[in-house]
Amino acid sequence: MGQQVNEINHCRPSFILWAEDKRPNEPYRAYNDYEVHSLFYRGFSNVNGGPNGWNKGGRLYALGGYYQQFPETVRATITINGEATKEIDLTASHLTILHACHGIPIDSVHAYEIEGFPRAVIKAWVTMTLGHKGFHTRWHKDVVAKVKDKKGIDLKAYSIKSVQAAVLEKHPLLRNWENSEIRWGDLHYLESKVIVDTVHALTVGQGIPALPVHDSIIVPVSKVEIAKNVLIEMFEKHIGVTPALKME
Repeated sequence: MGQQVNEINHCRPSFILWAEDKRPNEPYRAYNDYEVHSLFYRGFSNVNGGPNGWNKGGRLYALGGYYQQFPETVRATITINGEATKEIDLTASHLTILHACHGIPIDSVHAYEIEGFPRAVIKAWVTMTLGHKGFHTRWHKDVVAKVKDKKGIDLKAYSIKSVQAAVLEKHPLLRNWENSEIRWGDLHYLESKVIVDTVHALTVGQGIPALPVHDSIIVPVSKVEIAKNVLIEMFEKHIGVTPALKME
C-alpha cells in the first residue's frame, strides 16, 4: 500500500496546479502549484499492527490539507496544467457500499430523496449516522453550520427523530446500524480502495492527474469520461455493484 502511494506521489512534479479564492467578502488569493497540493498519505484507524490490521479507514489525504480543505467554490477553480477541472463524485457512497456488503440493491441516485424533506437534510442525517456508532439525538453543530453555509437550510427546523424515522422507512437496513458488524472504518476502507486504485490507475497508469477528495476525484475536463470509466471499474471491482456518479 505504501508503494502505491509513493508511485502516485512520484508523479506529482509532472503537472502544475493553480486555484483562486474569489469568494465575495473574502480577500482575493491565488494558490500556486504546491500551495494547492504537495503529497498524499493514507490515514488508517484502529490499526492493530498485525498483517491484517490495515483495513479501517485508509483514505488518501493531502499532506497539510491544502486543496481538500478548500471551500467547494475554490476547488472549482483548480486548473491542472492550465486546463479547467471537474469533480466527479460517488453518489451516496457509504450507503451504497453498506447495502452492497449485505447484498441488498439500492437506488443510489435517489437514495436521499424522501418526500417532505430537502435532500440535504436526509444526506446530513445519513452522513452523521454512518460516521458514528449509533443514532444521534440532536444535530451536530458542525453539520448544522455546514448545511446552512452550503445549502442555506437550517437543520434545526427539522426534528432529527422525524428525519430518522423517514430514513429508516426508506432504508430499513439502517435500523440495525447500532448493532452492525460493519462500522464507519470499514466503509472508509472499502471506499478508499476504490479511490486509491482509481487515482493510481489514472495518474501512474495513464498520466492523467487526479486529485481525490475522499469520495470524489478532480480531473482535467478533457479526461472526465476516461476518469468516470475507471472510477466505475474500480467500484465494481471492490464493491461488486455499479455506482451512481455526479459531477460538480
